[in-house]
Amino acid sequence: MLLSSLFITFLLEYFLTPAEDSFDKYLSLVINWVRTRLDIDDKKIALISWLVLVLGSSLALWALWELILFIHPILAFVFLVIFLYMNLGFKRFINVFLKIHSHLKNEEIEQARLEINDWSSTVKSNQVVIESIENGDPRQIAREATKLLVLSMHRNLFAPIFWLVVLPGPVGILLYRTSLFVQREWNQNRESVDNSDFKNDSVQISMDNDDKHTEEKIESRKIEQFDKYAEIASQGFFWFDWLPARFTALVFAIVGNFEDAFAQGRKQATEVTYKSASDSDQLILAVGEGAMMLSLTIPTAVSGTQQLDNMDDLSSRPELLEPDINSMKFAIGLMWRSLILCMVIFTLVSFGYFLRFFY
Repeated sequence: MLLSSLFITFLLEYFLTPAEDSFDKYLSLVINWVRTRLDIDDKKIALISWLVLVLGSSLALWALWELILFIHPILAFVFLVIFLYMNLGFKRFINVFLKIHSHLKNEEIEQARLEINDWSSTVKSNQVVIESIENGDPRQIAREATKLLVLSMHRNLFAPIFWLVVLPGPVGILLYRTSLFVQREWNQNRESVDNSDFKNDSVQISMDNDDKHTEEKIESRKIEQFDKYAEIASQGFFWFDWLPARFTALVFAIVGNFEDAFAQGRKQATEVTYKSASDSDQLILAVGEGAMMLSLTIPTAVSGTQQLDNMDDLSSRPELLEPDINSMKFAIGLMWRSLILCMVIFTLVSFGYFLRFFY
């Protein structure tokens, strides 16, 4: 059932690609509604809110899935296809990526910036990425578009497929997607509070000392409260994304340049402690740039002693090309090859599960 429903979902999305993901908007509204209802200065309440949103919704879907499966398998099949169609996505991101490539090829820089700006806003990109998109040249736009494609395909395709194999029915996909959106929304709320606090600094300078102390105390309490929600959401999603991120990195390495992808992933592992979801993103991008032979990440500055200790690693780093308009085709090829490999793996797992009934 899982294999056939996945094939039908891919066919539906390929020929009937949705313009936007309405389910994502609905999920974001639910997440924000729960948070506002349980929004008090208590870390336990923040943890309970996360458990209700992520684990509670997944358990409720599991019960609904078992009920539908008990009523009739065909009804469960239709339900699974609809659910996969609403949650999986690959053609929509490829279409946006191809639009950006077409605009850059025709020297329509402003149109390319509008397309990639809309794309980055839907995935809650940080301010650094947004500024590089707004003020960058065609090479920078090509780099950021390639990074967005790699991460979007992981978040909306490869990671959900992984959890579809691990957990029964649609439970794993909802578990992953809910944890992802909770992490995005709560960290976005934290950034908005930080930005508003930064904008009000000029106003606070003219305040009296007592009033200024009271205002700073209120703002610090608000930021600390957002930190609790953001910290729990980030840690929860990090553990749900730990295995899928390495699965995606392995797929990229197999279908791409394996040696350079492995070298980039190993180098990244020596530099990062992997304590947050952004670290997993850096691993995927590092392996992806090695698989495509494109420079997607900017090296971070290190101390002089660390540079001397790692001189051999820096000298053995593979020579990567700077992304441009022509190299964007490499990313499309990597995504399609990765999708084919995932379907082959999923087919083998399904046949192995089917053959166990005969032995």
